[in-house]
Amino acid sequence: MMILTARLYAVYWAYKNFLALDTTPAKRPQILAGINSILIVFRFNHLMKLIEAEGAKHDVPVKFPRIFYLICLFVIIPVIGGVLAYYAVPFSFVVPVVLTTWLLSKPNEALLKINAHLAPQARVDTEFTRYNYVLIAVVLAFIFFHPLDKLNLSPTQWLAEQNSVQRCRWIYDDPKDKAEQEWKARRIKAMDRFWENYKSKGDKMFDPETNMASDVMLDSSLISVHPKFRWKAQKSVDAQNKPHYDVTIYTYAGAAYFPIIRTMVSRSPKSSDCNYYWCEQPVPPEKIQETMSAQESFVLNSFQAKCHLTKSNLIEVEITSPDFDDKNEDENVRLATTISYFVLGQEALSTWLGKVTAKRGPSDIKPTSAAREFKSDFELLKTVALNKLPDKYYYELKGQSHKYFTPDNSKDALDTNKPPEPDFVPNVLLAVMQSPFDSCRFSKNGEKIVAFSTRTPIKDEATDQKIFEDADVSMMAQKAGRVFIGYREGGSLKLLCVVNDVAKAKQTFKELCDKHGLSHQSWLLFLDVDMSNEQIGLFSDTKKYESENVEGSK
Repeated sequence: MMILTARLYAVYWAYKNFLALDTTPAKRPQILAGINSILIVFRFNHLMKLIEAEGAKHDVPVKFPRIFYLICLFVIIPVIGGVLAYYAVPFSFVVPVVLTTWLLSKPNEALLKINAHLAPQARVDTEFTRYNYVLIAVVLAFIFFHPLDKLNLSPTQWLAEQNSVQRCRWIYDDPKDKAEQEWKARRIKAMDRFWENYKSKGDKMFDPETNMASDVMLDSSLISVHPKFRWKAQKSVDAQNKPHYDVTIYTYAGAAYFPIIRTMVSRSPKSSDCNYYWCEQPVPPEKIQETMSAQESFVLNSFQAKCHLTKSNLIEVEITSPDFDDKNEDENVRLATTISYFVLGQEALSTWLGKVTAKRGPSDIKPTSAAREFKSDFELLKTVALNKLPDKYYYELKGQSHKYFTPDNSKDALDTNKPPEPDFVPNVLLAVMQSPFDSCRFSKNGEKIVAFSTRTPIKDEATDQKIFEDADVSMMAQKAGRVFIGYREGGSLKLLCVVNDVAKAKQTFKELCDKHGLSHQSWLLFLDVDMSNEQIGLFSDTKKYESENVEGSK
């Protein structure tokens, strides 16, 4: 009963116990007993003392291991709950509730022992009265409907959706899937409710001392969009010294949620004095040192950053600082990555950042100028990379000649002997296997990298090759894209494709499945940052994609 009522039943019996045991003079002992029961966690030691004294009064030996119980209550149980929550264990909140309930039940067991000694022939009434049933119904109704009514979700729905990979699909949601459409409609409604609350709160949403967003908006109106979303807002001034607000909706859960956040920002209220962002923005250069000290407890006196563009179109960063510790390389890299995050912002890191290295060394560069130079160098390399991208989409197959993909699928697309030009050619396969990944690093024409997967077992390599060739020829014929690699995974065939027309690609692969008798459990899965975790089922009975290798999955 204590677990079902979220420990409210334990509070009720704590009230009865304090009322019966506490002999402190009071005009209204019910008030004092009520306060003690509400603060039962902090008054637990006092309750155990009262019961031990009551047992001594009636010659009934009652002795609690009070130190152990208190360590459990204030240290062990919170640590267990924190570890389970950190590793996103499903229903992790249940374990601390059960352990705390077990602990709070110990005083009642001791009182039963004392009462059994005082009245050994007494019968315990185990029948529930009408009053008990009404009380339980009211408590359960409060738990299940009141706290979550703003979320427009039942608790079971809310918990099930937190880590569900299929609930990350957004751009290519299935119009025939009623549950998915209802889920998306609730998200849209929750987005609009958040922005309505935002407009109505006004300056109450800011902490006057820090000019940062207060917790008043971190409530169910944002949680109902998705439990992993967070927000922040900051007052600042523009170049003309005019005050404005920067409002950011963000998540640390990965790129799988970017499409939903971008939709939310697109529905923000129109305002001339507000800037809205879907990812965390760079910290102002003059605030880098202060931000590192405040958020990382790390004193950043000076640093120097060097950027290098790789052949896979990623920008590697090397940061040198005298504040790094020679004995802790992993921590140095983490701090260097954090510096990059503050200087460049979330979007740059998600799309362009490659390997980060950290070195300890002398540096007399001030953090302000170092941050400006770091950002300038990084942006310059982005421009160089984009300018060097070939007009034709180039890739290479292992052991074969170079192949090209052109937007108009001209005869040049079949020219396999032509050497790659210009000299700078991004290695698509290498970057696909890395994370994060973004299509804009490879093409000026906006193609997407998509994986085709089917659960049909393929017995021989000749069949694999035949399906690969048919898929590539069909994609070119329909002007939908190209297939650049095929491989086996768990006995089933997977194809990585360059797609410039999603609708045509879907139809092409649907026909491919029918031609080769492939399973209806086939899908297209987007691999780039913009549409990460988006998937398209090819048939009406295709089950949703589930993989532990995708960000945001179960």
